[in-house]
Amino acid sequence: MDYKQQVLSLVAQLTPKQQAYGIVSLAGGILFFGLLGQINQFRIELPSDIKKVVVATKPTTAITDLPKLHLLGKAETTLEGMPNTTLQFSLKGLYSGEEPEFGSAIIAVPGRPDRVYQVGDKLPGGAVIAGVYHDRVVIDRNGQLEVLKLVQKGLHEKSS
Repeated sequence: MDYKQQVLSLVAQLTPKQQAYGIVSLAGGILFFGLLGQINQFRIELPSDIKKVVVATKPTTAITDLPKLHLLGKAETTLEGMPNTTLQFSLKGLYSGEEPEFGSAIIAVPGRPDRVYQVGDKLPGGAVIAGVYHDRVVIDRNGQLEVLKLVQKGLHEKSS
């Protein structure tokens, strides 16, 4: 028995309802693969000098983060004239870049081990790190900006 006869024999064993479903499924498959073939005909060929296209997406922003986006611009922060903080913290080290929003600092809090804080982190007592500069950290303490300066010791001084 050849292949064609085997298929016809199997189809004859099906009920009329099963045969109708089979015909509809076959027609759907032909239509699907036919459309798929048509889609492939409309490929866009990019010039050979384009190597790769990278699309970067940002994560969605929570509504609580909207104030941090500075939608109306950003007020210029001047470090001169900012009061030194009265908090009993010590700035042990820092890493700052061109933008103060992306720095981090090692801050010592009395009675606790030194810890690395980044901009936006809360300090004990509720103050928040607002910016990290090359020689100081700006702290937002209930809306009042204060600075915690890095104390640089001379080469021959003992560190405490």
